[in-house]
Amino acid sequence: MPMCHGAGGLQAQYRFGARTGLAPILLGSTLLILAVGLADDAAAVFAMIPTGAVGALLIMAGTDLAVSRRLFDARPSCWPVIGVTALVTLVINPALGLVLGWICELVRATLALARCGPRVGLSRHRRQPFCFR
Repeated sequence: MPMCHGAGGLQAQYRFGARTGLAPILLGSTLLILAVGLADDAAAVFAMIPTGAVGALLIMAGTDLAVSRRLFDARPSCWPVIGVTALVTLVINPALGLVLGWICELVRATLALARCGPRVGLSRHRRQPFCFR
C-alpha cells in the first residue's frame, strides 16, 4: 500500500476503510515501531507481505486517484492538458509529465485569455479561466 507522497497513501487508506485521522497515526506509529524496534529485521517483516497483494493495493489506490470525479467534471478545453500530462507521466517520466502539464496548462490558460479578452475571470470552484459569454 502506498505510504508516501501524501495523496496515494491517504487514498489507499480511505479506500480500504479508514475514515478518521487515527488511521494515518496508527500506520505511522506501527512503521516507527518497526523501524526503531526491529531495525535490521524490518525488511524481513515487510518481505512476508506477498508482492501480489502489494500490487493489488497499488492498482486500487492508483485507479482511485486517476479516475477521480475531477477528471469527469473537467471542461473540454482541459482534456488535452490532462491527456498530455497522463501520457508523458506514464510513458516517459512523472517529473517530465508534471513539467509538460504545467506548460500545457499555461498555454491553455493563455489561449483562453486571448479568446475571451478582458471579460475573463477565475471560477471560484475550479480556479481556472472561464469566459463570461
